[in-house]
Amino acid sequence: MVSAQPDAIVSGPERQTRALQQLTRTIPLIGMTEDMVGEGLVASLARQCGNISGISLLSPELDGKRQQILIDAVPGLRRVAMLADTNITRPSHLDALQSAARASGVEPSVVGVANPEEISVAIGNQPTTICAAAREQPRY
Repeated sequence: MVSAQPDAIVSGPERQTRALQQLTRTIPLIGMTEDMVGEGLVASLARQCGNISGISLLSPELDGKRQQILIDAVPGLRRVAMLADTNITRPSHLDALQSAARASGVEPSVVGVANPEEISVAIGNQPTTICAAAREQPRY
C-alpha cells in the first residue's frame, strides 16, 4: 500500500494504523481507532503531529458527554447498565463513564463481554439491573 504512494491512507484499528505509521512518515495517515491519544498514535487530538491525524471513536474525553446525553434524554434515570467489549474497552473508559454517571446521581452497572455469544448470557445474568433501569423510566 505504501509503495503505491497514495495521496493519503485511511486505516484502522490501532494495530494497522501503528504498522502504517512505522512504514511511512510522508504519506498522510488518517487513523480511526478507539483512542488515538491513549494508544500513543498522536499526542493530541487538537493538533496534528507528523503525518498522522484521525478519529478517536471511543475517546475518554467524550465519555462523560455521551453519558450526559443519555441521562438528559431519560428524566428520572437512576440506574443504567452498560455492555463493554472486554477485548478492546480500556478500564479508563469504563472509569470515566462510571464517574460521569455517579456525578449525575445515576448508578452504573458495567457488564463485560468478550464475544457475541456472551451478550445474551450477560443480559440474562443482569435482569434486575437492566429491567429495573427500564421500569424506572417515566411513562409519557
